[in-house]
Amino acid sequence: MAIPVCSPAWPTAPIVGVNCIIHTRAIKNKWGTRYEGSYSCSEYRKNVQYLQNRKCTCHFIRESQLEQLVLEELRQLLRYIPKHEKQFARLVMDRSVQEQKRDTVAKKRAAVKHRQRIVELDMLIERLYVDNVSGRVPDERYEKMSAKFEAEQATLKETVAALESEIAGEESQAVNVDRFLSVVRRYTEIEKLTPAIVHEFIDRIIVYEPEQARGDRRQKIEIIYNNVGAVDRLALMGLGA
Repeated sequence: MAIPVCSPAWPTAPIVGVNCIIHTRAIKNKWGTRYEGSYSCSEYRKNVQYLQNRKCTCHFIRESQLEQLVLEELRQLLRYIPKHEKQFARLVMDRSVQEQKRDTVAKKRAAVKHRQRIVELDMLIERLYVDNVSGRVPDERYEKMSAKFEAEQATLKETVAALESEIAGEESQAVNVDRFLSVVRRYTEIEKLTPAIVHEFIDRIIVYEPEQARGDRRQKIEIIYNNVGAVDRLALMGLGA
């Protein structure tokens, strides 16, 4: 999924699968006016302001903080990866195989569960028909329940088909480490982030809800890179050990 550009200077970051929206406020002082941007969860804003229904929390991150974090991460990549390309490729491939296995197993379990429910719905529809013919279930009740069961069954069949397609795709897919390394090789140092640089390296950024630890606000930021996914910082630093 490409990062949608929310402003001319910086691409927005999806918050746990939901796009952020950027807010800009003017801060005035005796030296003039400066503008400060921040990203917040669009799902929270939409549901609270328009639907009066909280489906998420109002977590946010300042634009300057996010930009600095991403800049530091990219600089670290350029420090370690060029010296240890083979080790990095092995690290990414090993992790990808493990994650793919977990994801595939979870999808296969979900597909089995949905198939069992489809069979169960067949039995319920058949039993409902028999009860209707025998007069135990009125026609109006039969039509209502039958439509409900059939709608659920149709949805489940679509879900199973989608899961089977995803499983087949995952089992034949390989991480394109070479493509990512070709981007890394084009840079020796990044002095300033630009939209072009961010889009070259990054698929999306996940901003998690902050946590309070001993009075300090801590917030997890996960960068998902193009072609290789997330890169473990400690594992990356270990390449140079």
